[in-house]
Amino acid sequence: MLEKEMYPLIKQFFTSRGFDVRAEVLDCDVVARKDDHMIAVEMKTQLGIRLLAQAAQRQKAFDLVYIAIPKPSYKKRFSKHYKQTLHLVRRLELGLLYVDVNGDGVCTEEFAPQPFDRNRSIAANSSQKKRVDALEEFLSRSEDYNIGGTTGIKQMTAYRENALLIALYLMRDGPMSAMQLKKLDCGEKAYQILYHNHYGWFERVDKGIYDVTTKGKKAVKKYKNVCENLKKIMQ
Repeated sequence: MLEKEMYPLIKQFFTSRGFDVRAEVLDCDVVARKDDHMIAVEMKTQLGIRLLAQAAQRQKAFDLVYIAIPKPSYKKRFSKHYKQTLHLVRRLELGLLYVDVNGDGVCTEEFAPQPFDRNRSIAANSSQKKRVDALEEFLSRSEDYNIGGTTGIKQMTAYRENALLIALYLMRDGPMSAMQLKKLDCGEKAYQILYHNHYGWFERVDKGIYDVTTKGKKAVKKYKNVCENLKKIMQ
């Protein structure tokens, strides 16, 4: 879809609401005016940082600003990355228009520009859960083993630390149950870690009894610096 295909549908959207509309007004893609109320619309074939930057600039001169893009596929609209981008659009207090040229063609308003309520965003259940999860993860780590900003490198999480601690106990004391490991301060997730065996470090050798695998022993050597610190807190 080309931007010139989008414009007639955007114009129709605003004229049906009583606005006069003009394209390419100075450096704005679209300007709509009703009385003294002026709206700017920035068009792009993809939703990206350049579009958001341009739209934010228009906020200096216009009452409201929209961005307009071709309507994404259903799958894309519900992807994590796209939802995060929409959050940024709302955070910038921009409106969003979807343009669909299929059939008779239509321009629809996904959401209007409106002030962003950060307190309401923080109070949302999902935000509160993320805060609690972040605090739990922070407090559950024994040390700071990661290097900020790294990608493609396995991070040392509280879960991985817990699994290493379990492996160390099994290597020291032999096969045990999750209940025995919990009593050794391996945490409430000991059974989960053993049962799901996400890393392949453990194996069941008897009913409810687990031992460490060769892969688990290699992990202990691989994360030697972490394990040395964990040994200091072992009972």
